Amino acid sequence: MKTLRSQNFLRDFFLIESGMSGWFLYDNIHSRDKVFFGFAGIFFLCLLLTGLLSLRKGKENKPSILQRTNLFLWLVGGLSITLLVLFFFLGQGSLLAGRGFRLFLLVSTAGLLAWLFGSFMGKGSPYFYFAGLLLLGGVLYRMGVFVPQVQANPFSLGWSEGSRYYSASVYFAQEIYGIKIPLSVLDPSRGILQAFPFLLRIQDILLHRLWLVFLWVGLTAWMAWLFARRVFSKLGLKQFWLFLFFFLFFFQGAVYFHLIPVVILVLLGYRTNNPLSKWIFLILASIWAGLSRINWMPVPGLLMTVLYLLGHSVRKTNLVRYFSKPLLWTLIGTAVAYGSKYVYIALSGESPVYFDSALSSTLLWNRLLPNPTFKPGVLLGIFLLCLPLLAIFLKSWREGLAHQLHPLRWGALVAILIVFLLGGMVVSTKIGGGGDLHNLDAFIVFFALTSGSLLASSFTPENAAQKAKHSNVPAFWLLAAVLMPVFFAFQSSPQWDFEAGKRAQQNLAKLNQALNLLKDKESSVLFISNRQLQTFHAVPNYLLIPEYEKDFLMEMAMSKNWEYLQNFRADLASGKISAVLVDTLNTEHQDATHSFGEENNAWVDEVLMPLLKYYEPAFAVDNGNINLLVVKSQPELIADLKALSD
Repeated sequence: MKTLRSQNFLRDFFLIESGMSGWFLYDNIHSRDKVFFGFAGIFFLCLLLTGLLSLRKGKENKPSILQRTNLFLWLVGGLSITLLVLFFFLGQGSLLAGRGFRLFLLVSTAGLLAWLFGSFMGKGSPYFYFAGLLLLGGVLYRMGVFVPQVQANPFSLGWSEGSRYYSASVYFAQEIYGIKIPLSVLDPSRGILQAFPFLLRIQDILLHRLWLVFLWVGLTAWMAWLFARRVFSKLGLKQFWLFLFFFLFFFQGAVYFHLIPVVILVLLGYRTNNPLSKWIFLILASIWAGLSRINWMPVPGLLMTVLYLLGHSVRKTNLVRYFSKPLLWTLIGTAVAYGSKYVYIALSGESPVYFDSALSSTLLWNRLLPNPTFKPGVLLGIFLLCLPLLAIFLKSWREGLAHQLHPLRWGALVAILIVFLLGGMVVSTKIGGGGDLHNLDAFIVFFALTSGSLLASSFTPENAAQKAKHSNVPAFWLLAAVLMPVFFAFQSSPQWDFEAGKRAQQNLAKLNQALNLLKDKESSVLFISNRQLQTFHAVPNYLLIPEYEKDFLMEMAMSKNWEYLQNFRADLASGKISAVLVDTLNTEHQDATHSFGEENNAWVDEVLMPLLKYYEPAFAVDNGNINLLVVKSQPELIADLKALSD
């Protein structure tokens, strides 16, 4: 029996390895070097071994999730995986920097250790070791991705990073900038959460970045823990492993941290038996949803509805009475969310026409299919995310799960999932979206709650005498369910660069030299990009020009808000702005073969070309990634800055 178990595990392992090598080939299709053809050989070899091991007939391997395992072997395996993950971030070489190669190494290492521990040594289930080591590696890797984001580099570490700190700072604008300015239009709830260090008068960008990572990790972990608590007692697994699984599962989108309080509030509120308490938590969650995103406004009521459908049978209850409570939750919760939003708009001091600009944005349907912006494409990406749990669900359905819920309960659950799935897909096709699955975040939350509860038998069956039970599932699909969130965790492949902060300080010193030249001439400077330099007082104290910040300017360019864009061009033409700080000045149009090509073209047409019509590049640092442009009517200043740059 041990031999058969080892054979089944090796068969499944080689099948997974063929998938990992196949992903490497797809991800590096344009390389065609020796490494590429080497992985092509691995791909076919793994398929061959899978076929040969499948020829021997035998009883299908069961998951064996309850088998005892060896603590010492877990320590050895955990240490090995930890060292491997550190090697990914600290190692050198272009091959090691590739996400496909890193993922292949992790799966290979975890699989070989699992075979050695479980099959060769006979110290437990190789499947359980494999799943556990994969989860550990995925979580460590996902945490490691955050490490480069915690640094004192004063410049923005990504397209929107600096903009987020500025958006958070506007709640304390009088204290920071000396003027009152409108509140943030984009994702107010995110700005509120990120504003907490400003409340404590913290002006160190390093601490702000540490707080941001804490929000990502802490809120996701809290939500994952609540999900794990809901299902672990019925599933027979330790809560720790389910926590790791859900933690990674929610990062597949990812589910953005400022949306998570909606879910946490509903889960906490629904646990109480006090109806008034449920309403209080629902109202709080709906207020927060109204400050977040328009597609999250119905989430609190519908999330509470899903919990109700899972926990209450229809039996002989009057259908109107049965559905009246969830319907009331949904209607009132959504109404409160809309009310919360419009109260914020009234208090923001900003024009209402700037809110929900994405509703008028262009739809890019090609983002649903494989494309350079998101290689799997949204359709394939969400299909892969759901596939393992769907496969397990279909097996459970055939083995009796179908009869444990009333058809109306099934219909309502499926309808809610379809609404969020289709809505998320449409939002993903909006220009500016489709780079990952984060616009399907609400669907991911509902899918995790519904499928997790059903598969763990954490629901009330329709027949009071019927006991909910989960069926035995092929171990391969349990591995696949674990592997998929690990796969999404490896969609980025950063390396830890501890010299970046030092280089950034040198670039800041050069930039301040240039800005001091302008200061002597009493110039006004528009910080389109890197406005956080003003937020954290890293540059000379120029009066803040609130309009035309990069993130918001890009939003207006993508949504073609002509009134706003005409005002932008008029202010540039007036010459009242002496200089402009902006990112790269690449004015080339990009086609569909480039990542975010349409977004690039909108930025070029509506921002860069008008800028270059009235302003001339005079100074640059960081290899041209940060540029200072000066109005063309000041040739002497331009000459001085170019001399300083040279």
